[in-house]
Amino acid sequence: MKVKIRKYLEKCHSALFSAMFFCFLVVASFAPTSVSDQNLSFFYIKNPVSVSSPSKNAGFGVKKYGDKFLYAHSTLGFSRLKTLNEGSEIVLEIDGKAEKYIVSRREIMQKSTLDENSGLRSAIFSAQFRGNAYDLALMTCGNGENDDTNYRLILFASKA
Repeated sequence: MKVKIRKYLEKCHSALFSAMFFCFLVVASFAPTSVSDQNLSFFYIKNPVSVSSPSKNAGFGVKKYGDKFLYAHSTLGFSRLKTLNEGSEIVLEIDGKAEKYIVSRREIMQKSTLDENSGLRSAIFSAQFRGNAYDLALMTCGNGENDDTNYRLILFASKA
């Protein structure tokens, strides 16, 4: 009898996990919101999760390190980021307060370059690049065309 109950509970647990995972995928497919998937000119980010270190795995959703650096997986939180170009608008909402940014620069870098150069990495975390200061930096995996994890797509934006 105990064996039957345990097997039944294992099946229920498995079914519950599958249902929860499916719900997560459905919810994740709708965020962030964009006006157009083909030629994205608008990107909305709401309440990124603050982290104490940018070395934290991106996990699910968008992470925020400091005041100027956001990062997420290219397949989850920033799935549409690769369609943004210079001039695209980003709206970042935190606790009900929305701010608009305009993409000023788009960079694709090898992950190994960032791993080996702590000065460059620190500058990007502060939204600085090649002597220019920006108000926001967004980073995700990919080379702008696909989700190649050997590359990082980095967008620098200034307040509108």
